[in-house]
Amino acid sequence: MSFGFTTDVQEVFDAVIYAYSRNVLMIAAASNDGSSRLVPIAYPARLLGLVICMNSTNAAGFPSRGNPPAALYRDNFSILGERVKSTWSKDANRDGVTVESDELWKRASGTSVATPVAAAVVSQIIYWKRVHWTDIQWHSKLESYGGIRQMLASMVTQKTSDGYQYILPSAVLDARVKSALSGTFTINLRKIYS
Repeated sequence: MSFGFTTDVQEVFDAVIYAYSRNVLMIAAASNDGSSRLVPIAYPARLLGLVICMNSTNAAGFPSRGNPPAALYRDNFSILGERVKSTWSKDANRDGVTVESDELWKRASGTSVATPVAAAVVSQIIYWKRVHWTDIQWHSKLESYGGIRQMLASMVTQKTSDGYQYILPSAVLDARVKSALSGTFTINLRKIYS
């Protein structure tokens, strides 16, 4: 979810509870300078235990300036979210998202950009699990909040001095593509669930 509110929204909460009860994994943007100092993490990203909160980094893994302060009581996952090149509708400029034009492409930054990057990583893990599920005795764990949270935690290569946990998928993913047609990858299973 590449959006966030400073206050709780009952309709969003109801949708999150419904989705969670159906084993839908949810990742939400932490904040892009839009949260108040009293409530630094945006809603629904602050729904601890239901939604995975995602912060943004630059390409070197350093936290983005727009992130809320890292919290002691929760994961502070962060992934690439600065200057991500993508297609962009000319009507899509929104508050809180920095967009740099590059003719047919745009570069965007923020936790709302990092969130779909994290979702893409998670979806590839789930896809891989579904293709190879007979080889994995704990396969159902990978599609749960706790399983994905553990998977992301296993990809943290560095914890910055200010508390952010930089996710680097290649920490557990073998980037060598088995087949150019299938686009599959292997996962170092011992590192994840040992």
